[in-house]
Amino acid sequence: MKKESPKGATVRNNEPEHGGKLTLILFIIVLSLVVGFSSFFAGYIVREKQLNKETRTVDWIITQIKQNYYEDFTSKEIIDAAALGLESLLDQYSAYYSEEEYQAVKHANQGYKLGIGVGMAISQDGKAVVDRVVMGSPADECGIVKGDILLGVRVIETPSSEFALGNSTQTFKTLLDQMPDNIPFELLTLRDGQERICTITKEEYVQITTRYYTQAEIEFLPEHAAYIRFDTFTGNAVSEFNTAMERFKQEGKTALILDLRGNGGGRVDYAQKIAAHLVKANQGETPLMMEARYQQRTEEFYVAESTYMEYGFTAIRVLCDENSASASEALLGAMLDYGSITLNDLYGTRTYGKGIMQTTFERFSKDDAIKLTTAKIHWPVSKTCIQGVGITPENIAPLTLHGLSYTFTRDHALHLAVESLIP
Repeated sequence: MKKESPKGATVRNNEPEHGGKLTLILFIIVLSLVVGFSSFFAGYIVREKQLNKETRTVDWIITQIKQNYYEDFTSKEIIDAAALGLESLLDQYSAYYSEEEYQAVKHANQGYKLGIGVGMAISQDGKAVVDRVVMGSPADECGIVKGDILLGVRVIETPSSEFALGNSTQTFKTLLDQMPDNIPFELLTLRDGQERICTITKEEYVQITTRYYTQAEIEFLPEHAAYIRFDTFTGNAVSEFNTAMERFKQEGKTALILDLRGNGGGRVDYAQKIAAHLVKANQGETPLMMEARYQQRTEEFYVAESTYMEYGFTAIRVLCDENSASASEALLGAMLDYGSITLNDLYGTRTYGKGIMQTTFERFSKDDAIKLTTAKIHWPVSKTCIQGVGITPENIAPLTLHGLSYTFTRDHALHLAVESLIP
């Protein structure tokens, strides 16, 4: 999760991306020794004028780590980690961003993505299989769904030529990387034994965060129920989720199925505003959503003014999986603690288990930044921290397609949730 801030201040993050290690190897440690560990405590401004650009950057990075990382360690521990790189000491969510990288991160957090918008896994026969389609992406627009096998690509200008085939996930990724941006090409896929060809473009697009469905789109939904797929707490999430809930109210729906599968989290302030619809509280109240416990202090984050009572909920069901993380888990924690739902209202598989928060520190007068894990997240009432544990539904229902592409009718977790809404 993250909170926007002015230059030189902090930006809170609780993002689930499974990467971005801070790779500061022996080179940085050697430079830090030149600076001297006194930089952790005093004299920063004087030395800032004396050191070259690289050394000043290293001094600033190590100072941030020493002062702000959520686990304390000594200078000796930093030196001992030199041979393996500081990623052996820090966690996988911490990262240093150069000026160019940080601009790209901020752009992405506004909802902008680049590519065709699919996540890939490995099928049983080793080929690339779609395991996620980003809403609003080129892949979404041309009808690609989870479970489709990605076979090959072909330049449109030479349609008589054979498709370049990717016989493994890695070779297909290589082929996709070779396709130029902003120029349409043909994509060959396999769905339920039938080959399909679609025209697609690698391009920048704006991710859609929220989609609203009723019986008109999912015929087995009860009349009084709506299904909302909610993918991320970034970009236009707040306005799109608000629009969906306003429609929910206007249509007189009372049962909600909220799909958080694949929602890896995002911004704290977005989570607070979205929680206002879902955390059980009296109208206008602002209950505590979560606590962030740093080394020396605790920070409290409150739900925006509650609108929960406006909806007259008769039931809320939530779908989750191993990629429901971070802000998704914090939202679930608040809903569980305040009684909006119980574990029996959860369908799917155990969530990721990310109960820590990142803070991004921007450097004064510079354009680079460092993201560090700075706090553990605790639920508002029970004070639970799910770091490394996750949330396990009482209704285990993995999405088992058995080699078939996704349809609502093949969604086991969704069917179980719907069945629970029928008297």
